Amino acid sequence: MSIRQKSRMYIAMNILIPLYFCLILYFYVYENSRNIIFSIISCIVAYIPISEIYLRIENYLMEKFKNPVLIPKMNFEKGIPESEATFVVIPTILKSKEKVKEMFQKLEVYYLANKSENLYLA
Repeated sequence: MSIRQKSRMYIAMNILIPLYFCLILYFYVYENSRNIIFSIISCIVAYIPISEIYLRIENYLMEKFKNPVLIPKMNFEKGIPESEATFVVIPTILKSKEKVKEMFQKLEVYYLANKSENLYLA
């Protein structure tokens, strides 16, 4: 099974299994109340908590039964080569002169902490 197929199956299961439990909840509420609107609303409201519980259980089981796979990383111990030049952008909203001064000070600290060729801050 390819990674793309596994990803699609994982996403589908994260949607369909909580939806299945919501349908069970729908029929249970409908049988006890005989009110379609109340049953639908209870299903919609319960979907997020049900999906959260399912995701936590699934992640716990994956952690226990699936061995982790090492993700390859880049080695920049000797500096960043020119072909891998990086621009670090720090988004912010500048509402006042004080905020501008504060951001310049932070940028200076980041620059001094990360003096490396081909690493740019904005």
